[in-house]
Amino acid sequence: MKQQHSDPGHEESEAKLPSVSPYEVDIRVYLDALSEGKYVILLIAFAVTLMAVWYLVVATPIYTSNVLMQFMDKGNSSGVLGEISDALATKNSVVDAEMEIIRSRRILGAAVEQLKLNIIIEPKMLPVIGWGGGEPCWSDCGITIDSLESGSKYTGKKLTLISIGNEKYKLLDPDGSLLVEGRVGERQLIGESGNKQGLSPTGIDLLISALDVETGSEFSLTRKPLLRSLEDLSKELTIKEEGKGTNILRLSMEGDNPQHIAIVLNTIVENYLAYSVGKKTREIQHMIDFVQKETSLSKKKLEQAETALVEYLFSHNSAGLSSEITKLMNRLASIESQITELEIQKVGSQSKYTNNHPVILTITRKINLLESEKIDIDKRLKLLPEEEREKEALLRDVEAAKQLYILLQSKEQELGVALSGITNTIEVIDPAQVSSIPIKPQRLLVMGKGILLGLFLGLFYVIGRRALHA
Repeated sequence: MKQQHSDPGHEESEAKLPSVSPYEVDIRVYLDALSEGKYVILLIAFAVTLMAVWYLVVATPIYTSNVLMQFMDKGNSSGVLGEISDALATKNSVVDAEMEIIRSRRILGAAVEQLKLNIIIEPKMLPVIGWGGGEPCWSDCGITIDSLESGSKYTGKKLTLISIGNEKYKLLDPDGSLLVEGRVGERQLIGESGNKQGLSPTGIDLLISALDVETGSEFSLTRKPLLRSLEDLSKELTIKEEGKGTNILRLSMEGDNPQHIAIVLNTIVENYLAYSVGKKTREIQHMIDFVQKETSLSKKKLEQAETALVEYLFSHNSAGLSSEITKLMNRLASIESQITELEIQKVGSQSKYTNNHPVILTITRKINLLESEKIDIDKRLKLLPEEEREKEALLRDVEAAKQLYILLQSKEQELGVALSGITNTIEVIDPAQVSSIPIKPQRLLVMGKGILLGLFLGLFYVIGRRALHA
């Protein structure tokens, strides 16, 4: 067989050749591409940056405003209020409950009615500059609407208001048909139903008290349904506790009109404070009424008991009681006072809780224990001789009525003091202020993102183009 011989020189030359993989990338090719396309990259970055600048020019600035308020420590309350407060649920549950109260229809609904938040005024055409708007205006429209009520046909629909000069205006329906020509300060009733139900489905009740706009100015008026206005306001309102267990709440809102959101926040807080004071006032007044009634009854019982005791002592020429009986009587009088005090607490708590609530159950359990002890003492006293029992009963009635009368008078004074100082339970630390600096859009952040995005797109374009033509 013929033996094959390989050329050593040929083998050595093959060993020196580098192995080139089709997947390897020569970085110098792309560096050259970046160098050649640097002006394209800068042009794309400049274009994207211009778009970011354009966005900043046309974007509506958004402002924020907030209120900070604190629930004062109720542990500093004295007397009945302090005792009732100590029996309440945990602080977290109280704060959560107050948040829900602020969001309630009672609080937010009052703000909607006061500020006419369910009446939307949108400029349609201003004759001086010929601008057609679409954004709601609240305090800078030159229009003051005292009331706008509408039937079901026009609720949520846009009506057109046109100023025709001399403080007169036209009101058009959504189809452009004339509804009424009115004058500032005069109430306009359209489609009145004439019954207790109020307006008919096609009815409108409008009162404009100011119309300081150019002749020919057009606005759209919309009366939103009340529930829809409440939902919108609740979504715009943010409530959170500043730190766990601090009892400090922060209420905040965002919007494109800084004056408007500050006014809305302050109005909500004022309504909440008024409700809170009114609620506590009603609770304490209910307790005062109960105490006053019991005081009157107690005074009559004391007078009757003293009269009966005097008559008995005069007729029997009796001496005093033994020390042991005196101790039992003093304990009975103390029990009567404690029971009355717990009943006052129970009356105050019943305005807040049901009979199955732990607070009510705790008070009831304490009353039952005292009643049981009272029964035991009564059994011991019944073992006394008849004359001693009769004398003891009369003395006990006098002492119990006297202590109860003194206690009720003290509680009445205590509740009166609490009623006068009730406004100190909530403090507004920081009221809402009008912000002058928008929080959105953030100019530096938008510009920085625009420049980085432009550079990235430029690099991507240049490198991608070279990769496709490689």
